[in-house]
Amino acid sequence: MKAISEPVQDFIVTAYSVSSLQKRDGQWVISDGTTKYSADRVISTIPLQHLLPSLDSVPSEVQNACDALRYNSLISVCIGFKGSAPPLSWVYIPDAATGDFNRISFPSNYSDAVAPEGHASVLAEITYNEGDPISRLTDDEILDDTIRSLRQMGVIPEDGTIAHGSVYRSKFAYVVYDLDYLENIGIVRSWLSEQGIDLVGRFSEFEYLNMDGCIQSAFSYMERHS
Repeated sequence: MKAISEPVQDFIVTAYSVSSLQKRDGQWVISDGTTKYSADRVISTIPLQHLLPSLDSVPSEVQNACDALRYNSLISVCIGFKGSAPPLSWVYIPDAATGDFNRISFPSNYSDAVAPEGHASVLAEITYNEGDPISRLTDDEILDDTIRSLRQMGVIPEDGTIAHGSVYRSKFAYVVYDLDYLENIGIVRSWLSEQGIDLVGRFSEFEYLNMDGCIQSAFSYMERHS
């Protein structure tokens, strides 16, 4: 991503939470409550659930349709340990009795720059919805439970010293296609298009796009509007 952004790096602003997006005299005014930017075009890549609250006078039909869009959240448990990882890329875990995670992967198998010599890394992914029992556990509890489950599986050796452990929660992770999806997303997209706001990316388009799909979505957008 750094290589892709290199030519325009000087024009990129990060760590800026958009709280207000208003059209004034043909220009968009973007604000985080303190600093304002002016732009002639808005291309949104943030989740629709964050975009709509920044806009004024969102019709109730549009807001209700957005609220009805379903998604799953994700807890990523990152563990570094002394020893070696199994010779695998990733493994799906269909049995809840094995652990709370539904997939594990081994970043240190992709590159020897990911972990120090003599160490390995494993990433455990836990898909959940807010309010699920797992969502009420502390990060330390989730980390301890995950390490214990991975030791029982033999992924982390019993004598493998834990060198790193961290937990990261992503509210928006997976788009859920329910029976009302097409109707609801159509209502939201149509209204935003009328406002002159373009949508690009996984949770802005609200499409199940992988990382390469997100990049392709951006390139395709530029080809259509160049």
